[in-house]
Amino acid sequence: MIKFNMGLNRRMRQYFICLVAIIVVILYVLALTGCLGTSPGIPGIYLVRYFNNVTEAEVRVGLFGLCAGTAGNLTCAATIGHNGTVANTIASGYTLPGSAANTAAPSDLQAMLALATTMQGSTATGQTVVSAVFVPLIVGCVFFVTAVCALLAHGALNEPKFVEEDGACYESVHRTRAWQVVGVVTTYSVAASLAAAIATTAAGRALLFAGSALPGAALTAAQAASRDTIQAQTGTALPVLQWLVVTLTLMWHLLMTFVWRKM
Repeated sequence: MIKFNMGLNRRMRQYFICLVAIIVVILYVLALTGCLGTSPGIPGIYLVRYFNNVTEAEVRVGLFGLCAGTAGNLTCAATIGHNGTVANTIASGYTLPGSAANTAAPSDLQAMLALATTMQGSTATGQTVVSAVFVPLIVGCVFFVTAVCALLAHGALNEPKFVEEDGACYESVHRTRAWQVVGVVTTYSVAASLAAAIATTAAGRALLFAGSALPGAALTAAQAASRDTIQAQTGTALPVLQWLVVTLTLMWHLLMTFVWRKM
């Protein structure tokens, strides 16, 4: 009975650690897919939002997509692959790539779209503010997935902890190598996710000053009634996702090192 309970407790701890890994992957997916579609919650994951209170027009800048619209009617589309052409189409009327309606954006959105596409216009060359966020984010995601795959590839999850050789017990070579890889790769994953979270917070605050109205400043009556006044607001969901990834990745690293390996 005691052995059964010990085995059950061990299995429950393993399930919990696996659950943490699954949650981390889901958070990475959500952070990377912000503003790529109109599915519930996806348009709310953005780095910065530009808006005008008079026209109710707004543009939300994600890592790989934009959401634009008026009066809460947003159209979202991916901007990756359109880096060289998006900014050039602003003057003649911007059409969101992949838009079902395929109609030019209203004039209320022109200045905000030009501003937003400037943020993403050269993400492929790493020359934009947005690139400072998604590069470490993707690196952290790759390192984390690599750590999980290393465990599976080396059979460290189910392989016996010790093997007998010449009457002596040794830790399995495959298991030892797997844990060495996991330790190094997960450490890099924590560092990259932390860099991405810090970059998200810093970039969001920096992009606030791209609006024509400084954040926190009281608008004059003329500014408040102007269709040209662009206000900016940082996103909340994306930084929260980023810091959750940092916390859970660090937790997973500690659990794998001090709990799972000791089992």
